[in-house]
Amino acid sequence: MSTAALETARVPDTVDQAIDEWVQTQLAASPDWGDDKWETLGKILDVEFTPVC
Repeated sequence: MSTAALETARVPDTVDQAIDEWVQTQLAASPDWGDDKWETLGKILDVEFTPVC
């Protein structure tokens, strides 16, 4: 596999990590958000959020 292909293969991990970080920031700023808002946002972004314990 070429270097470019390897870098491309890692993009989803980077994107997922960026989304996770963004969500954590938003959750900290908006602790009153209910599950319904996170479900709606997940549908828009085509991702599933899970609570971190």
